[in-house]
Formats: sequence, C-alpha cells, structure tokens
Amino acid sequence: MLTDVNTGLEVVHVPRRAGRELDEVLSRLSREQIAAMEIKIEELANAVGDERTDFLASNWLTGSDWNEVADGVFQPLYESCLDYHANPVEYAGWMFGWLVRRAMIRLGRSAEWCLYKNPEAGTDEAPRNMWGTFYWRANRRA
Repeated sequence: MLTDVNTGLEVVHVPRRAGRELDEVLSRLSREQIAAMEIKIEELANAVGDERTDFLASNWLTGSDWNEVADGVFQPLYESCLDYHANPVEYAGWMFGWLVRRAMIRLGRSAEWCLYKNPEAGTDEAPRNMWGTFYWRANRRA
C-alpha cells in the first residue's frame, strides 16, 4: 500500500488530469522507452532501505540534459515535452513526478510505502528543492 502521510489515505491512482497529461506525453514514446523508465524507477525505489535517511525523491532531475543521470534513460521523457509546453524543463519534471507516482502505486501493491508532498510546494515559503514528492518504506528504523 502507498499511503499519503499528509492525509493518511491510501494512494491508488494518479490524479485524473495528471494521468491524462502523462499518457499523452508517453504516447510519443515507444513501449520499450517507457518500460526502461519504469524499470529504472523501480530499481531506484528498491534501493531504498529501511533506515530513516533512505528515500526516493521525484524532483532529482533538473535542467535540460537528462542524459547525465540514470544512464540517460529519462532523456526521451524530457524530449517528448519539448515544443509541448511553454516551459518544457518544468513540464518534463512534472511528468517525471507523475511517472514516479504511477510506479510507486504499482510497488505499493506488494509492499508498504509512504509519500510526502510538501503542502507549501510551489509557494515562496517552500524552497524549490522541496517541491517534489518523497517516498520511503513505511517500516523504516529511526
């Protein structure tokens, strides 16, 4: 189960509008590219242990050269957002975040996971590095 720590509710789907936008962006990619990204997200999540400092953040990709991280597996996602939105770097970041959410929902079917999204994200009160969603195993040690 994937639980939102802000609400205590189980997360079982990506919000409708975000899901539609993600599906539209992913329709520009091959099944192999999508599968490679999903596998990489699962690898990153599975590397998260049970220590208090272990987590996966959906906002670790920044800039316009996504070839520099994760062996470039997410570069096609970035490229699919070019000429699609007024700010393709930011939009690609949002789509990456929703792709991570979708993968974590799937992982939550077989293990206990938590997510935290800073409620002030997008405001002046929250620094830019706190705008993503953070995921961790539910039963981690202090």
